[in-house]
Amino acid sequence: MAPGGCAGSTDKEKEHYLPGIWDDVEISFTGKLRVHKALLLPSLARHSVKVKALIWNLNPAQLLFGAGMTDSLSLRVTIIEKLSGKTVAAHVQRYSSVKNRYTQVETDLPMPGAHAWSPEDPFLYAAVISIKHDNKPSDVLKKAFGMRDFERKGKFF
Repeated sequence: MAPGGCAGSTDKEKEHYLPGIWDDVEISFTGKLRVHKALLLPSLARHSVKVKALIWNLNPAQLLFGAGMTDSLSLRVTIIEKLSGKTVAAHVQRYSSVKNRYTQVETDLPMPGAHAWSPEDPFLYAAVISIKHDNKPSDVLKKAFGMRDFERKGKFF
């Protein structure tokens, strides 16, 4: 479906085809290891954020007998206040990633005294997830989130 501001008329051909480009195009420059997806699981009750990331290793699989099958990476997660940019929490951890595969990694970051998100006060944080491979930056992903909890009451959330 085309966006609301596109050309329209009573032309019968336009019922099936609207000329133009309606998709977004994004170019991302990364190294051989990149953050494919990231899931942020905030918890006010535990005063922490669990970060699950799926790392995509683009290095070719073992080509020669005896060659290494994994790469070492350093994953840094920094939690900042979205508006001010103030760093609230940070954690660095080393992982091993299998070449030519996806590797799931996860870490917990403590956030004591976190500002709760609510419709009346939509305070947001951002997680900056960066990968270093061979001591060089390989990829960076930034995702916004709010600190909130969901609970079930009976069969409703």
